[in-house]
Amino acid sequence: MPPEAVLACAFLQPEGQMVVVGDHRQMSPTVAGTWNEEARRTVVDSEVYRSVFDLLRERRFPRVGLDQSFRLHRRVAAFLEEIIYRQDGIPLFSTRDDALPRVHTGDPFVDTVLDPAYPVVVVEHGDAQSQQFNQVELDLMVRLLDVCTRDLHLDGTTGIGVVVPHRAQRAMLRSRFPVLAAANAIDTVELFQGGEREVIVVSATASDPDYILSEADFLLNPNRLNVALSRPRRKLIVLAGSAVFWVLASDPDLFDQAALWKRLRYSFARRPLWTGQRAGTQVQVFGRATALTTRGASPPGVGRSA
Repeated sequence: MPPEAVLACAFLQPEGQMVVVGDHRQMSPTVAGTWNEEARRTVVDSEVYRSVFDLLRERRFPRVGLDQSFRLHRRVAAFLEEIIYRQDGIPLFSTRDDALPRVHTGDPFVDTVLDPAYPVVVVEHGDAQSQQFNQVELDLMVRLLDVCTRDLHLDGTTGIGVVVPHRAQRAMLRSRFPVLAAANAIDTVELFQGGEREVIVVSATASDPDYILSEADFLLNPNRLNVALSRPRRKLIVLAGSAVFWVLASDPDLFDQAALWKRLRYSFARRPLWTGQRAGTQVQVFGRATALTTRGASPPGVGRSA
């Protein structure tokens, strides 16, 4: 916050320097205050709710863009570079190619989603009624998380994390997975910022088209999406209703925000891997392959159902 930054700089020598590190493409700090009771300059004037990084960036202080990620799989880094950081002239990249061990559970849906050849997977489902909690996405996660913890030996501290937009969905998941909940492995986007895991599962949760549009500033916010997608070291799994990807917003700003979700599904993770009935609804799995997959080869699971 600016007041703390001013205090910190007060002790600098005349020739001293301060380095401010931040990322304006991720979420701003959450600040609570009783602004209406403050007998001083308004919060709008003083901008105490903003980060020092944003204030200095807008005033064109010298900056250096860090372009290499040492956390992300190179496929995830490539997507974030394309849709987020290219507009800042930052050629984000990663050389990490770490993959999960292959598992054979006999369940084609689970084996396809966890296929190590696909570090980015989108699970699109047909539910179109959910708002702040989504039973379909919880049901889809049950078997995936069970396999991750039991067969892949991923714990909640460093191995697996689930990112959700709403506290209601978080509560449902925590009650179903108490061990992961105890390790703070299931949380909202705000509280997961700064964290990382080997596998990250993103639950979009909302699937009701009208609700998505009414909460578009929150649900489709590109900074929130960037935080959610930039947590995994090996595997990113995104679960979302079809409406999240095809919802149309008339407002130009909201249209641009919705376009990020569309590009994730229709441009980046566009290869069909599996389709069938799951959790009482139609489900399709799409992915983005690494060099491990031969171009032109038929991906496993296409056309199967369970």
